Amino acid sequence: FFVNDGKPNSNYMEILDKIIYSGKKILNVKEELKVIQARSFLQLPLSCEKLPLDPPHIDMIDKEHIVFLYYVKDNEANTIIYKDTSLKEKMTIYKKVKPKKGRLVIFNGKHYHTAEQPYKNVRCIINIDILKPQKIV
Repeated sequence: FFVNDGKPNSNYMEILDKIIYSGKKILNVKEELKVIQARSFLQLPLSCEKLPLDPPHIDMIDKEHIVFLYYVKDNEANTIIYKDTSLKEKMTIYKKVKPKKGRLVIFNGKHYHTAEQPYKNVRCIINIDILKPQKIV
């Protein structure tokens, strides 16, 4: 964790600051953004015949938040964002996002999301959960 429960936990906070600054510009938000948690994920390629999806999830069920997903490197394992805000047997896909180095994806944290498993390249992302700003509806 870079940040856990709103408390910084890393010597690399300047990396987060750049991502958060970009997100503020995209959202056109002037207020200070409160980071609830921030962490990095590294997934190694799997060599299976049929690659499973990670389970669909919401990062923080109990807090209204915005998710910033930053792709550290290119990869073939898409992020899948669902339209659904409650877990169902059949989830409706809203968007599939291809990981591209430097891409920042921002979405409402109450939507379920997941990741495909990598099969060629390492998948590395930085996941930042931001307390939902007042200006964003």
